Amino acid sequence: MTVQTQINEHLNRTLQTQINPYLERQDITAVNPFLRDRLDLQAGYVLNGTYRLLDRINVNAGEADLFLCTADPESNDPQFAAKIYKRESGIKAEVLERLAHVHCAHIGSVVEYGEWNGRPYTITPYYGDRSFAGRIFTYDELRTQVIPALNEALKAIHDSGILHKDLKPSNIMQKKDGTIVLIDFGISAVINDGVTMLVDQTGLTPAYAAPETFRDIFLKESDYYSLGITLYELFTGHPPYAGLSGKDLERLVSVQKLPLPPEMPKALKDLIMGLTYSDISNRKNKANPNRRWTYKEVSNWLSGKRQMIPGSGTDLMEDMPYEFMGKKYCSLSELIENMAINWKEGKEQLFHGKLTSYFDKTNDIYAEICAEAEKKASKLSGRDDLIFFETLYQLMPDAKRLYWKGMQWENLPAFGRDIVNESGKEESKVYLYAKEMLEQGALTKYIRLFDSESGEDLLRTVNQLTKLYLTETDEDTDRGKYIYELGILLSGQV
Repeated sequence: MTVQTQINEHLNRTLQTQINPYLERQDITAVNPFLRDRLDLQAGYVLNGTYRLLDRINVNAGEADLFLCTADPESNDPQFAAKIYKRESGIKAEVLERLAHVHCAHIGSVVEYGEWNGRPYTITPYYGDRSFAGRIFTYDELRTQVIPALNEALKAIHDSGILHKDLKPSNIMQKKDGTIVLIDFGISAVINDGVTMLVDQTGLTPAYAAPETFRDIFLKESDYYSLGITLYELFTGHPPYAGLSGKDLERLVSVQKLPLPPEMPKALKDLIMGLTYSDISNRKNKANPNRRWTYKEVSNWLSGKRQMIPGSGTDLMEDMPYEFMGKKYCSLSELIENMAINWKEGKEQLFHGKLTSYFDKTNDIYAEICAEAEKKASKLSGRDDLIFFETLYQLMPDAKRLYWKGMQWENLPAFGRDIVNESGKEESKVYLYAKEMLEQGALTKYIRLFDSESGEDLLRTVNQLTKLYLTETDEDTDRGKYIYELGILLSGQV
C-alpha cells in the first residue's frame, strides 16, 4: 500500500501512525512523549539512584514536574525538592555551572543537577511552605531583613554573569533559621564577559517585568526593576497593576510612573521609584543620576545616604543651602542655571573646588561629576569653558536651554535665528560665541544630549560644517560664511 503514514520505520505493522517510538503498544497513535515519564514519576521512584520521590508538589509549574524527595532510605520526611523539566532546554546548563560557584548565603543552593530520560533536573533544599507569596512585611522588616538579603543575592549572581529574569515573591524563600534566599533559576540566562544586554524571548512574569523586557531585552537593571515591584507587593499585599495583563500592562509600565499608596513610607517610595525608573538610556553613565538604581544605590539607601531619585527632579539641598553671589539656593536646578548665566563666577565655584566640597556632604554622584571636571581642567589647557558647559548639563540633566558664557537660548532654532540676524557683525557676541561653540565642539555635544529627534542628519551636517570651518585657510571674513550656514541650518530655514 502507498497510502499509509509511517514515522517510525522500525514498526512491524505498516498501517499505523506512531510518533512516540518508545511505547510498548504499537496499535495506537501517541503525540505526548512524556506519557511513559508520567508513569515512572510516582511516589517511591528513585531518581538517579539517590533521591526517592515522595509527594508531588501541586503548584502552577507547567514547565516541570515537582516532587518532595529524600535521600534517606529510612525516612519519609522531605529533605529536598526535585524539579524535572519537561523541555531539554528547561534550564540552561551554563546557568547551573555558574551557580555552583556562587557563594552567597542568600542564593538557594542547587544540591545536584543532571539529566533523566533526556530531561534536565535539579535537586534543591526543601524550604517548606515558607515562600514570600501572599506575605506582607512591615517597612522595618523590609529595610532590615528583606532588602539587604535580596540586594546581596542579585549582586552575587550578577557578578557571576547570571540574570535571574523572574524575581517575584514566590521565588523568595525563608529558611528555618530565618535566612532569606532567592530561588528558581529556570528561565535565568548568562551574559558573557563584557556584555551587558541579553536579547532573549524566554519567558517572564509580566506583573514584575521591566518595560524593556517586553521588547525581549534583559539587563541587570531589569532584575532590579523586578525587585522594586516585589517590594511594592510585599508591603501592600498586591502588585501595582493587579488585574491588568498583556498589551494593557505593557503599555502602562512603559509610560506611567508607578502609583505609590499614600500610606507607604517616603523612604520606601524613594527606593521603589529608583528601582522602577523606566528610562535605561543613561544606565552606563554612572555619573548621571537619572538612571535606574542597582546595587550601589540600594546600598546607599540602606545606609541612609541621601541621593537623587531618578527622574523626580528632587534636589537634595533643603537642609544645607548653597550660597552663590549673595543668595542661598535650595534648588539645584536654580543654582546651576544661575551659574550658567553668571558664567565666570560659576566657573570659579567649580574649578576652585567649592562645588565638589559641598556635594561631598550632600550627594556623592554630584561630587564625582565636579571632581572629574576639576581633574579635566587641570590637564586640558584652554578648555575650561567646554568642561564647564558639559558639567552644567550633567548637574542639570533636564535642562533644554542652550547656555554659553552667560547667554541663553530656548533651543537650537532660537540660537540659529540669532546667528542669522547677527551675521556680518563680527563684534557681535552671538557671532563670536557661535564660532567658539563650533570650534570647541559644544554644539555637537548639545545636539547629542537634547536634539536626538532631529536624527543623525543634523549631527552629520554640523560636523561637516565644523570640519570646513576648521580647515578653511582664508581670512575670517571668508570663514564667516560657515557660521552663517550654521545659523540657517539650526534655524530650520533650509
